[in-house]
Amino acid sequence: MQLYDTIFLFVFLPLFMGIYALLSERKRPWLIAAANIFFIFLGSRFGIVVFALLTVLSYFSAIAIYNYRTNEKKRFARKLIFTLNILLCVVVLLFLAKDAFFNITSLNMFAVFGGAVVPLHIISYLIDVYRGDCEAQTNLFSLTAYTGFFPSLTLGPVMKYKNFKESFSAPKISHEKIAAGIRIYILGLAEYVIIGCRLTDIWNKEILNAQAADFGLMTALLSALIYYVGFCVNVMGLVAMGQGIAVMLGFAVKPCFSRRFLTDSLYKRIKGFNSPLYSWLNDYICKPINGGSGEFSFLPFVAAVCLAALWYDFSASWLIAAFLAAGIVFLQRLAKKKSKTKHKFIASLLTSISAALLFAVCALSKLNIDSLSNLSLFAVTQSENDYLSYLFSVSAAVTLIGFVVISPLPNLIFKRMNYTWVRIAMPAFEIILVVLSAAFMING
Repeated sequence: MQLYDTIFLFVFLPLFMGIYALLSERKRPWLIAAANIFFIFLGSRFGIVVFALLTVLSYFSAIAIYNYRTNEKKRFARKLIFTLNILLCVVVLLFLAKDAFFNITSLNMFAVFGGAVVPLHIISYLIDVYRGDCEAQTNLFSLTAYTGFFPSLTLGPVMKYKNFKESFSAPKISHEKIAAGIRIYILGLAEYVIIGCRLTDIWNKEILNAQAADFGLMTALLSALIYYVGFCVNVMGLVAMGQGIAVMLGFAVKPCFSRRFLTDSLYKRIKGFNSPLYSWLNDYICKPINGGSGEFSFLPFVAAVCLAALWYDFSASWLIAAFLAAGIVFLQRLAKKKSKTKHKFIASLLTSISAALLFAVCALSKLNIDSLSNLSLFAVTQSENDYLSYLFSVSAAVTLIGFVVISPLPNLIFKRMNYTWVRIAMPAFEIILVVLSAAFMING
């Protein structure tokens, strides 16, 4: 069961929220923990054992780490416990996550649904306790609620423990939070199901299976555009669904995406895309490498960007794109220091072009083309022309809608609207989106 399934939307979520609202604040973590176990169990029966072992081990390890903080004799034991737990989480991330970095057939039965998010949550918890940012959690249900938080299991948002430790002890809900969460969830659901899944379907069935002879330069560029828009909409939709459910449950999750096309810095663009993941990487990867400093430093940034790229797709093309992105950021920051005048529009345009080219590198590497030198703009065969026309006809409308979704336009429209009109129209708009999403889900 996924966050975008009809069973989840029409059966699980209403029943869960009804019981959740009736429970006292202190007992709500129990229900979240039970839902986490249920979701992971549906994904893998063996995976639930791995999840349980990780959570219980981190529970007792964090208590030991916290208790040993003032004992000089236990300093080595404290570091050893901390290091071994982190290494274990990294191993799970590499080998036992869904679509793991190292896909070994014999280990597939032990893969954990949400195995990418769970280790990051446990790492966050252990580091926060080790640093002294918070006390060790003594309620196993509250810790289980956090480590396997079911709204985050698909793709996030990744939540730092120190920011949500009080919420996971006693979540507080309100009508305003539930309404806001429903709105975020439905918009994310519509983005993913109506637009993202359609573009993914075109990419998988119409593009990846095409013959090399069908590809001209314009066809390859259109394919790269479909890949770019589809990827952005899919990630934004999945994370928005998780954010919306988290908000419904009483967790103050901030907006996860900056929907801006024109920014004068690729650094800002990277930070604004899935900001919870970048914030996690910055806090637990960049700062330790940089000696605790929060200032920008090139090598820690390279490490964070590469890890973020591998989070989405463990492939050589994504890693190359990450290195290119880091190089562009370095050159942009260098140019800003040297230049006395700031040409923001030109910088913004170059940033947008470079961001699109980075995705083009990832997309073109997956296409069934013998050589990029075979792509020609002028020598177009009849089969190429027919294929391009067909690909354009099935993708143009949904790609255009996808562009609107990932742009700042929807947020700008909502801000400019009269508030009273929005209050009246928004529920009807949400119902329409739910009906359309349900129709798309039922039709596969």
